[in-house]
Amino acid sequence: MRILGITHPFSMNTAAVLIEDGKIIAAVEEERFTRIKHAPAVIPHYSIEYVLKEANIKHGDIDKIALGSCGPHAENEIEKFVRIAVSSGSTLEFERKYWKMIFMRERKLMNYLNNHFNKTDIVFVPHHLAHAASACYVSGFNKSLFMTLDGRGEFESGLLGIYDDGEFEIIRRLNIDESLGLMYSSFTSLLGYRAHTDEGKVMGLAPYGRPKKTLEDIVTIETDHRIKIDQNRIISTAIKSDGLDPTKDDRKDTAASAQHLLEKCALSLVDYLTSISGNTKLCLAGGSALNIDMNGAILASGLIKDIFIQPASNDAGTALGAALYVHRQHSSIRSSPMKHAYLGPQYEEDEIKEDIEDSGLKYEELSDTAADIAELISKDKIVAWMQGRAEFGPRALGSRSILANPTNFSMWKKVNMIKNREYWRPLAPSIIEDRADEFFVNHNVKSPFMLLKFQVKEDKKREIPAVVHVDGSARPQTVSSETNPLYWNLIKEFEKIGGVPAVLNTSFNLKGEPIVNNPQDALETFNFSAIDYLCIGKYLIYK
Repeated sequence: MRILGITHPFSMNTAAVLIEDGKIIAAVEEERFTRIKHAPAVIPHYSIEYVLKEANIKHGDIDKIALGSCGPHAENEIEKFVRIAVSSGSTLEFERKYWKMIFMRERKLMNYLNNHFNKTDIVFVPHHLAHAASACYVSGFNKSLFMTLDGRGEFESGLLGIYDDGEFEIIRRLNIDESLGLMYSSFTSLLGYRAHTDEGKVMGLAPYGRPKKTLEDIVTIETDHRIKIDQNRIISTAIKSDGLDPTKDDRKDTAASAQHLLEKCALSLVDYLTSISGNTKLCLAGGSALNIDMNGAILASGLIKDIFIQPASNDAGTALGAALYVHRQHSSIRSSPMKHAYLGPQYEEDEIKEDIEDSGLKYEELSDTAADIAELISKDKIVAWMQGRAEFGPRALGSRSILANPTNFSMWKKVNMIKNREYWRPLAPSIIEDRADEFFVNHNVKSPFMLLKFQVKEDKKREIPAVVHVDGSARPQTVSSETNPLYWNLIKEFEKIGGVPAVLNTSFNLKGEPIVNNPQDALETFNFSAIDYLCIGKYLIYK
């Protein structure tokens, strides 16, 4: 059975996924093709065409189409949906506009699908159930807790429940007015950043400050773990800013408050789940699950012993979750654990070479790619690295990365400067999987998707200073020889020279751009940046 999963175009991050008999064949976000960050509110037609091409099939070969949405929505039902949403804490005026917008986008989507996939069965999976399925079905856990958190999806902002061998028992639905995603986005706007885009800046800024006692009562957690959020207080909060460095003024403490409140609420919800179930494994998804510090706090709390976080936890992941859910309803075949996120496009050597030659840039063919690039990194050269299939999700995991020397503290600011990022934002280490516990405190779970925060051991901070944040933490990606042998070999080669089994890794893009997708994107980004070298396949490109 072949199932095409699609993100509903009311979403901020659109994507397409193809699974065949429970196996993920391909998954990619639309932004990688359009070069528009997130590709919000569009039909992911480039992604759809890619996943079909990757599977070497045509439109008529698809058995079912799965959409991460509770639809189909009918125009004459708008007022019904409005009433449900208002009862969940939203306002009448906003909801009428919201559901009219959904109807218009969905009508356009259905026309597209009917034109391209004639008579193919279309199945709708509610937004947050799709989020939950995207994590639980590929976690490797037979039984677990699950929690989804985001701004909102249709009538709710999250789900809490128990997963048991393919079945979802929903314990609690979070109302719209309990939205932790909207709360954090409101703080993002308050700090002068872009909501739904720059939340990572708030997370990175938070460790420089301390939570304000005056903002503590913005959130109230009731005895039944219901959450009350005073959004108006957030919007009306005054911030003292010098307009330059937020690590030196009131903004750092406001960011610390946002992070503190998010973690406080998330821990309360996890505590509630564990108290009623006794289960200590947790699956996380939804846009808020991309908050690495929140995830690290949950793991460090001791409430759970194991965790799986969907690497495409944003709305792109609903395409995967919807497809997996529909598959499970029609097949006894179980999906394998998701050990990696290398599910996007890749390019053949002749394509790569042709694009390089067309660029007019200088290049040479490497005899030992891993060893040669490790040597450059050890000499403090910054290397853009494009290898194999692109990652699904917003984290670069050694396929579309910028790499640097983690032992040189100055690389932290230098790489941020090259990417036109704020100097104070942290950068992450990619580390050999079985060596991570030497460097990080209580590193008792794998972190292949760079979605967990750990404290760096005191005696190791001086060994990898470029990837240690101001609070002594790091956000590692653990690298396995099984899932990415070339990247693993590069890190091993770097260890021979640099003495540590890790490299600095950040996404291969510049400010405001999606991660590079194809060789042309990589060559253009490299050409217009101060990156020292670019390695695509076995080719080393330089200026």
